[in-house]
Order: sequence, then structure tokens, then C-alpha cells
Amino acid sequence: MQNPSPKFNYFGIISGALLLILGLYIVLSKTHQNKGLAWFLVVYGAFRLGLAIYTIYFRKNKNEQDPA
Repeated sequence: MQNPSPKFNYFGIISGALLLILGLYIVLSKTHQNKGLAWFLVVYGAFRLGLAIYTIYFRKNKNEQDPA
């Protein structure tokens, strides 16, 4: 299995962090009333960020163990 190009390796981290920040901004601001969408963005962004970090960590460990 080939690794994707480096620009796609961190796409999950960037998009997860942006979703998390946007969701927290909407939750903490008083002007927005759509708190359900904001909490969904927070949960989805945290999940995407965690999954991206786990995938990069797992891929790095797999490459160190299997040099072929």
C-alpha cells in the first residue's frame, strides 16, 4: 500500500482543527442561536482531529517496523 502525498497527510489535522475552532467560536459567542450545529462541529472536529493524529502515528510506526 502506497502512502499518499505529504499534502494529504495533514489534511485531516487542518480540517479537524478548523471545524473544532469554528464550533467553539459559535458555542462561545452570544450572537449565534444555532447551538446544535455548533456542538456537532465541535464533536466532529475533535473526532476528525483525533483520527488524523492516530492515523499519522500508526503510519509512522508501521513504516519504522516494515522497511520493505
